[in-house]
Amino acid sequence: QLAEDNQAVFKQEFLTRYHAMDNQDPLAQFDQLFEKTHGDLTKMRADYFSGSVQPPGLIIKGVFGSFPQTMTLTPALRRLSVIAVDLLSQYGPAWRSRFFDAYVFTPEELFLGYWPEVLWYPETTSGYQMSHQEWFYLTDLQHNPRRQTIWTGGYYDEVSKIWLISCVTP
Repeated sequence: QLAEDNQAVFKQEFLTRYHAMDNQDPLAQFDQLFEKTHGDLTKMRADYFSGSVQPPGLIIKGVFGSFPQTMTLTPALRRLSVIAVDLLSQYGPAWRSRFFDAYVFTPEELFLGYWPEVLWYPETTSGYQMSHQEWFYLTDLQHNPRRQTIWTGGYYDEVSKIWLISCVTP
């Protein structure tokens, strides 16, 4: 119940911030958080997931993210990314006493997360497809037409190398 309650708060705060940004393009904020790497891949800057302090003193160690090479970084995806990183930086550490991680993902397979022990995107293989993961597809319209918070079954996470059960909220 705590996981479901936490996700309801996160979702409401995310939607409030997203709608408040209206059609703004937070390009400068995005560029502070992310960088293009080899092969035109965009990833979180290393100092954000290896441990750093962001004004006003928020430690954001463990926040990470990457964008598939085929993804077009629209203003909407930049808004989503900036807001998600901010919220994951706030809520992730607060929820650590009960939960391994917190993450946000999109239908385009953008993944942003907070899990200090696991640097998720550098560890994934090039053929990894999020859309084949239960925690991913349980949020789509086909599998969850009522758009409810739902729990996965137990699964072995290939990246962290541990068994998990996830609570996901569309």
